[in-house]
Amino acid sequence: MTKMNKTVQLKSTLLLLVVLCFFNSVFAQTSFPQSLAFEKMSNYFVLHSIPSGKTQLLKITSQKEFDAYFGMATTMGEAGKPTSIDFKSNFVLAIVYSYTNQLVELVPIKINQTAKKKAQFQFQYKTKGTQTTISRPITMIQLSNQYKKIKYELQQVK
Repeated sequence: MTKMNKTVQLKSTLLLLVVLCFFNSVFAQTSFPQSLAFEKMSNYFVLHSIPSGKTQLLKITSQKEFDAYFGMATTMGEAGKPTSIDFKSNFVLAIVYSYTNQLVELVPIKINQTAKKKAQFQFQYKTKGTQTTISRPITMIQLSNQYKKIKYELQQVK
C-alpha cells in the first residue's frame, strides 16, 4: 500500500469516527424531564372488581384487562360515546379513588418522564360539593405503547 493510500484510508476512518460520535451524541442523549403526550378518556365507570381503599394507579395493556375493570357509560349524542382505544398501539393509565359522597373531578395535567424508565403522572383533585349518592372518581388517559415500559408514579398538584 502506498503512502498516499494510507493517508486517504486514515482520513476516511477518522471522518467516519467523527460522524459516528456526532450521531451517538444526538440520538443517545435524552434530557429529562420530558413531557409525554396523552389523550384523556371519557364515559367509563369503575366495576366492582377493583378493591376500594387507597388511591390506585392502574396500567392496563389489553382489552381483556380493561373490560375486567371498567364499563361503558354511554350517554345520548356524539359526545356521549366512550373514548375508543386500540391496544395494539396504546395503553391506558387510570387513577381510581375510593368511594365518596363528594362530587369529585380528577383532572390529568401532564406526565413528566423524569428518567429513562420513570415518570410522574400529575393530576388535580377538584371537589365540587356533596351528592346524595356515593361514587368512585376516576380519570383515564391513553398513551403510545412506546411509553409502556416506564414506571409511573402519581403526583397530586393544586
